[in-house]
Amino acid sequence: MKEKNTQVEFLKKVEVDKKVKEIEFLGNLVLKSDLFADDNNDEFQVILPNGEMVGIFKTWAVPAIPLIESGVADGWKTVENWSKKMKTEPVKAWENLERWRGFAENNDRRLYKVFSEIELPTDKRERIAELYTRLKIAFGYASPFYHIEAMVGDGNNTQGNPFAGIDKGVSGGFLDMVGMLLPSALEDRLTAEKLNWKGLSWKELQQKVETEADVKKLSVLLRVARAAGIKTEEVLFAANVLEWIPVSVGGKKGDLFSEEATSQLLQISGSSSELDLDRVARDMNGLIRFLNWTPLVRGQNNFSETAGWKYSAVCETANLLIKELSDGKQMRANISSDFVEFVLPQLTNLDASSARGRFALWMLENNWLDRNLEIKIRSGEKKIVREIAIRMVEAENEDEVIDLGASNSRQLVGGKAAGLYEASVIFGKEFVDNGAVVTTEAIDRWLKSDSALFDLIKDLESSTSIQRKLSIGEEIRKRILNKKFPEAIVEKIRQKVSSELVAVRSSSFDEDTLVNGSAAGIYESEVPVLREHIGDGLVSVVSSFFSEKAISYRHLHKLSDIPMFAGLVHDYVDGRGGVVFSGGNSSDWSVFTGATPGHIVSGDSQFDSIEKRGSRIQTSLKNGWVEAETVNLLGEMSVLGEEVLGGKADIEFVVGIEGIKILQLRMLNEKSEATKRKIEKPKRWFNLTETKNLADVTIDGSDPVGLIVDSSMNIEQFQGELFRCLVRNKNRITEVNLPKKIPGTSHFANICLNLGINLTFRNE
Repeated sequence: MKEKNTQVEFLKKVEVDKKVKEIEFLGNLVLKSDLFADDNNDEFQVILPNGEMVGIFKTWAVPAIPLIESGVADGWKTVENWSKKMKTEPVKAWENLERWRGFAENNDRRLYKVFSEIELPTDKRERIAELYTRLKIAFGYASPFYHIEAMVGDGNNTQGNPFAGIDKGVSGGFLDMVGMLLPSALEDRLTAEKLNWKGLSWKELQQKVETEADVKKLSVLLRVARAAGIKTEEVLFAANVLEWIPVSVGGKKGDLFSEEATSQLLQISGSSSELDLDRVARDMNGLIRFLNWTPLVRGQNNFSETAGWKYSAVCETANLLIKELSDGKQMRANISSDFVEFVLPQLTNLDASSARGRFALWMLENNWLDRNLEIKIRSGEKKIVREIAIRMVEAENEDEVIDLGASNSRQLVGGKAAGLYEASVIFGKEFVDNGAVVTTEAIDRWLKSDSALFDLIKDLESSTSIQRKLSIGEEIRKRILNKKFPEAIVEKIRQKVSSELVAVRSSSFDEDTLVNGSAAGIYESEVPVLREHIGDGLVSVVSSFFSEKAISYRHLHKLSDIPMFAGLVHDYVDGRGGVVFSGGNSSDWSVFTGATPGHIVSGDSQFDSIEKRGSRIQTSLKNGWVEAETVNLLGEMSVLGEEVLGGKADIEFVVGIEGIKILQLRMLNEKSEATKRKIEKPKRWFNLTETKNLADVTIDGSDPVGLIVDSSMNIEQFQGELFRCLVRNKNRITEVNLPKKIPGTSHFANICLNLGINLTFRNE
């Protein structure tokens, strides 16, 4: 026993040492690069007492993703090669951005919890020193996110940015429009008012979603939840936040009639017919903005303290640090008064907490702080880093296995698990069995723990020849099948399932998406599996990611061979089953049943079929696998699924002693463009010089109208008021003329594109 404990302690130390190195590596990426902007053209700036401008937003964005992937903290050739690859492979670019956005968000959530658990020192200087170290760690883990944010919002054709120079205007980011229309669409479901939550709680939000009887409103909630990778009650939270926030950064209820806003949201929620770089950039830009109004860690402090929202580890640490420095007493003597009187008011008025944090780091690097405080910050860094590394390892281990339905993030739980969460929302939790998800993070760490194996996976990703890919894949698969799945993870799964027989299924990021389709039958399931053999089942399922058919499928669809692959484990349900498809017209359906669901999915010829076409029901019943009443219910469920999801529904099911259990829900990939109106040339023009009460302006008459935005107007600062004006008058306004060109992927451009408004520039 003593020998085993010693081994456990050694392995824990190895994990912590690796985490320390990771934190140090990421910390090296926290610096002012001046790549995506310079001091005079940054989105957020501080004017120093001598008149000099200091950029504190995009000037700090570093090309972190390729550097982290390669393990090289400084390598321009690496950045350029990565950029070229992403530019020619938009689907991989989409996967790559989601992978690293998820990395930043998952670690932000863990850091927020860790920071909350570690009490800050009572001594002010020690407290400031620890906050500086925390801030740098948080910025390090967020560096991929800030890289993404800079890339997709780049208007400067920055070198090394695969999204530079793209501006075809194929489609607008759906979530940009969500921020404008959601409060109107859900207005009678909202509780919050300006700076007044009115007692709102997560329990109330959950109850409102669970009792939602209007299919269209439920559809809005679920489609937004799917696009954002969050849960439906978190969409309702975001709508309340937009009402609660005193400034106009999005829509407000009453901007449009509820039914009109709902109709617009449902119309534009479909997928584009083609995923190109423009679409990837626009959708990501919209996602980043929308997530500002959603929770990172759910709790009552989301309301009472306006805390725990997305990006909190960086933002709340930055705010705490600036508050500690606000008296100016920690500055050098010749700077103290200038900081308090000249700089601090600028930081207070900033609309971005992360920008405040960057200026705090700038002050440290530019010797604004008292010399003794600087020494304390740097001398205490290693101890603080190690303590946080220990806590982060513990948090990662806790997060390895989560309950099915605990997350709707495809990046974290894969498409199959996300689809089952959606099924529980549409049909009710009683139709989805309890289960456990081994997250994509946990499986990624398991694969990376074998460096030789992961080198092969990287070789697979970089290869262009399908024959070479298949050869490498065969070697990878052999190696995985010779490995044991971590017993600690398997034991956590056993605690979440109750049956002696379980089902072990794949749940890959590229399953059941609107980009490449369902990937039906590409990855394997192990059914049934003895409880004691769950680990073997997971090894087999994970290895299927590298099978010949899986590699061939991804090669055909230009998908990544670096897995974002989760494992789904739930109690095995013994029963007959099959699949049901809706007909695409909100009425028809087809049900195919067999001895087990697997018999239908695998193409067994011994099946029954029942199809509804209009008022006619055509049956081919040879075996009577499932009762007619149950078949009819399944057919109607598929029609409801189609109406909520916005496309043909495909449901795999089993009928056991507890009734119908859904094993998989996906929307079949029938992509369509939202209808675009014909843009007419304006016959009347209005010159906008200020935004005061602009949101309430209603333009009369039937002639098409153009808006000329005066150069004195700050679009970034007042865009919410202007957007609301555009939404309210979308049938009148056909053109907006700006004083200078803005990126085609920007929030403003997306709103105009979705509303069918032409955007022109004077280039003053």
